[in-house]
Amino acid sequence: MSDPIVLVLAVLGTLIILPIAAMVGTSRLRKRVHALEKEIKTLRQRVGEGPPPDSQEYGSDIPAAAHKPDVKDDEPRDEDDEPVVEVPPEQAEADTGDRSGWRPQIALSSIGNRAGISRPAPSPDKMEQALGTKWTVWIGGLALALGGIFLVRYTIEAGLLGPGVRIALGALFALCLAIAGEYTRRNDVTADLAGVPSAYIPGVLTAAGVLSGFATIYAAYALYDFLPPLLAFILLAACSFAALSASWLHGPGLAAMGLVGSYATPALVATQAPKAWPLFIYLLFVTGASYFAARLKGWLWLAISATAGSVAWGLLWLAENWGVGDIFPMSFFILTLMAMSAYFLAYATGEETQSDPGETKDLALGQMDWVASGVLAAITFLVMPAVRQEAYSIPSLLLLGAATLALFATAWRWQNLSALVVWSAALFGAIYLIWHIPQLVAATPFEAYLDAARVSPPELWTFLGVGAVFATGFTAAGFARTMQGASHPFWMLTSATVPIIIFAYAYLRATNFEQDVPFGLVGLAMAALYVGVSDVMFRKGEDEVWGWRSGCYAAAAVISLALAFTILLEKGWLTIALALVCPGLGWVALKRPVPGLRYLAAGMAVIVMARLIFDPVIVGGSPGSTPILNWLLYGYGVPAAAFVGASLLFRQQADDRSVQILEAAGILCIVALVGLQIRHLLNDGNVYSHSFDLWELSIHSISMLGLAIGLQRLYDRTNRITVEWAGAILGMAGLAAILLGHLLLLNPVFTGDSIGESRFFNLLLLAYVVPALLCCALYWVSYGRRLERYVTAIGATALLLILAYLSLENRALFHGAILRGGLTSDAEWYAYSAIWLLYGIGLLGAGIVTGMAALRYASLAMIILTVGKVFLADLSHLSGILRALSFIGLGAVLIGIGYFYQRFVFPHAPEPREEAEEA
Repeated sequence: MSDPIVLVLAVLGTLIILPIAAMVGTSRLRKRVHALEKEIKTLRQRVGEGPPPDSQEYGSDIPAAAHKPDVKDDEPRDEDDEPVVEVPPEQAEADTGDRSGWRPQIALSSIGNRAGISRPAPSPDKMEQALGTKWTVWIGGLALALGGIFLVRYTIEAGLLGPGVRIALGALFALCLAIAGEYTRRNDVTADLAGVPSAYIPGVLTAAGVLSGFATIYAAYALYDFLPPLLAFILLAACSFAALSASWLHGPGLAAMGLVGSYATPALVATQAPKAWPLFIYLLFVTGASYFAARLKGWLWLAISATAGSVAWGLLWLAENWGVGDIFPMSFFILTLMAMSAYFLAYATGEETQSDPGETKDLALGQMDWVASGVLAAITFLVMPAVRQEAYSIPSLLLLGAATLALFATAWRWQNLSALVVWSAALFGAIYLIWHIPQLVAATPFEAYLDAARVSPPELWTFLGVGAVFATGFTAAGFARTMQGASHPFWMLTSATVPIIIFAYAYLRATNFEQDVPFGLVGLAMAALYVGVSDVMFRKGEDEVWGWRSGCYAAAAVISLALAFTILLEKGWLTIALALVCPGLGWVALKRPVPGLRYLAAGMAVIVMARLIFDPVIVGGSPGSTPILNWLLYGYGVPAAAFVGASLLFRQQADDRSVQILEAAGILCIVALVGLQIRHLLNDGNVYSHSFDLWELSIHSISMLGLAIGLQRLYDRTNRITVEWAGAILGMAGLAAILLGHLLLLNPVFTGDSIGESRFFNLLLLAYVVPALLCCALYWVSYGRRLERYVTAIGATALLLILAYLSLENRALFHGAILRGGLTSDAEWYAYSAIWLLYGIGLLGAGIVTGMAALRYASLAMIILTVGKVFLADLSHLSGILRALSFIGLGAVLIGIGYFYQRFVFPHAPEPREEAEEA
């Protein structure tokens, strides 16, 4: 007998014997199961007949090893034991009739306890059970499928069989496996298919048959060209559909295999000219079957996987095969897929939650059906690339509108899908943002990066028209749904914010933020519309929910009004308009109790401050040459007043972090206004000038110390923590400017700058005396109210400024306006010692009069400094009478200081009269 014939017989024998062997084995197992069921039935009947007269006789049929004492009631039970249902004694005594049709619900584990028998042995180890009952079956099924594939491969390598015979044998092998799976399913004990076990043998055999059939069909098409592409596609799809259909009987494993095969089929069967309509219709059939199976069996993973496969194929087609006219099959595919997912997945995570028109209670976010919402949102990912591929043509824009309407309808129908309203707004916003129509040259790199240059007519009208239509749709749908009592604020927030965003972006693209009367009028109309909607909401009901909704639309009206004023006025008014939104929101909050308004106002304040940092002069150029009355006054003064007013309005309701942010923004505007006005005044209107000297620094330091004093006094009256911190920060900033700038970096001795021709009324008076006096005032208002270290630093700075002024003024008397350079004469050198010594005496006197120990300590420090100068410097620099006078004067002063300390600071206590007489 030749080898090919032997091989054919072996293959046929394998194909015939394996199913027969499996059936025989299954039959034997079935018989053993029936035998066990009879034994269990007999035991239950014996238990139902009552205990036998002799327990030893009852146990005679039980092996001797089973006779053990009864288990105590309090002995711990095994987890695998079944619960015992006790039969009441009165029921057992009363019931003496026919028991043939009655089976008491008693666990098998209780039989041994009643008959004096020990419990059965514990169940085998879980790992052993999994390996013996589950994994062996799955591996066996995989081995069957691979065995068929390897057998065909062997025949190819050995050249034993022709291609036709190989394909026929593969098909026969797959058919035998499928028949074996169906036979074992019908004859096995699997009446309850709702909980199909993971190692279900019929399912494994069927899965192996599907896999073998899929490989056989693909080999007939790809390897041997036995099948044309269309027929191969139909056969592969039929095989996949068969797997999906069989999964209703054989479990989720087969469903997964059919799903993978279904979505792999279009990739396996390649054609020279792929067409969109056949592919998308096929994908819709596959996805619909998957949705149907997912809904029947509760396999949510199957629906999600099917959606992912369809979206992936859609994106692949958009990227690789997009052609003229494909927008129509793509639109049909997207909209049909959305309709199927909305229909089949409405029940995916529980019972259907329909929108109740009379419901006004908010639906918690945890009650949202995020899975179904995510599936629908994933499908709409195809809309954006489709619109982009079609260059925003009319059919693509109609697709965008239809998809938005579909999302609206779904969210309207099911309130647990209300989040789709927000997603529809985000989808349109993204498409509108990247509208790539013919444009003018980008004015800024930022516009070029965003592809957001102004559009050119006539495409401009299409751009604006689409924005107007969608803005109107969002407004109308949100208002209508809110008026019906939508149970979640998604509708309301979308209708109140999305039109404003669309309007602002359209204004940017059309005018690049230039003045435009038509856009300004549209903004005024939007503000009026939102005011009307707010009034309708307020009249709808008096409860807190309707007040909250009314307040949201009122806030939208205020924002629209601010945008309208921004558009109608110059660029600089943008800052003012945005700032004026804050007190407007505060006024609305008093009339409509909306918690979110205060946070919106705080966010608006942050935006305004960021705007001021980006453009400190407000108008993008020169704020004007007029001192004080220029754009700086309007651009910072009005926002400061607006923020302070808004904080007062919101504080009437609650004193929280948003109020503190508004207060801080107001203080920052005041500080920036003062600083920039100083720059503007001293630099001929150029706030960006590189010039900066001691004159300007002195005025800045004085302003900071003055503001710190004012804020400290304000804090004493209001006890506002924001004011307290602002005063402390300004005070520390002023001290830092003095110590680093006045005494070191811009000291006229080091810089050589002129202090003025006057001997006394010069720069030194402004740079040292005035700040010293302000430091004294700040010390006075902060003493006992601030940290001791902060107050000490203020006092020390004041004393240093006075010492610096006396020393520099002494040098000015000898050198004139320029203090840098020149020789130091003996008279100047002696004058330093005399001035420092007199300064120390003055501090001592002030300390004695006021009782402040800090002044006395400063006096001692000055005296020590003077002594060190006399002994270390005057000995070498002075000569003649000046040296003698220096030491004589120092000695006399020191003796006098000692007398004052003994007389006024630390006087001796008077001795008692009696002790003095005895002495």
